[in-house]
Amino acid sequence: EGHVHVTQKMSLYDDEETDFLPAGGGAPKLASLFGSPKLQEADSHSLTYTAPKQPKKTKSETTGAPAVLHATTAHTYLYTGGQYKSQGKLGVAIVGSHPARDYKLLIYASQQKQITSGKIAASFNWTVQPNNYGSFLDDRQQRWSVCFDKEQDAIDFAKQIAIAKFNSVASGSLIQQDLVATEGQVR
Repeated sequence: EGHVHVTQKMSLYDDEETDFLPAGGGAPKLASLFGSPKLQEADSHSLTYTAPKQPKKTKSETTGAPAVLHATTAHTYLYTGGQYKSQGKLGVAIVGSHPARDYKLLIYASQQKQITSGKIAASFNWTVQPNNYGSFLDDRQQRWSVCFDKEQDAIDFAKQIAIAKFNSVASGSLIQQDLVATEGQVR
């Protein structure tokens, strides 16, 4: 007397779980995984896996064509006639091909006008100097001095030289490259 019994219909899925089921309810497809004879050919596409496509390699990765690895601008000076002569503010870049293990330091006026280059190998000598300067010998054995606007630019460039030197040789080789100027004679 005074007691009311309430019965509730239990569902296989909680209300929240049904949010993740396909519009058709999902149960017939689930049953089909266990060999239900009601599996239709039209439903078989839902069980097919298609692997994602691999990204296409860039032309420089497949052909070994050089790519710009690091670029900035700097004041450049060529040592000639016993003194450094300003060549102006020019582009300074490291270009290379990882597959070919071929790297160069370029000084350029524009994409079409290269001023000089120096092959970067384990023996390449980038001399870090005080006040954001660095110097090197180009492929014609001419000495160049480069002055970066900021100390961090000079350090970053020296790091990229070190990476190119390392990548130019077989693995396991030891590479040394100063990142900041040290006490001693400046060339």
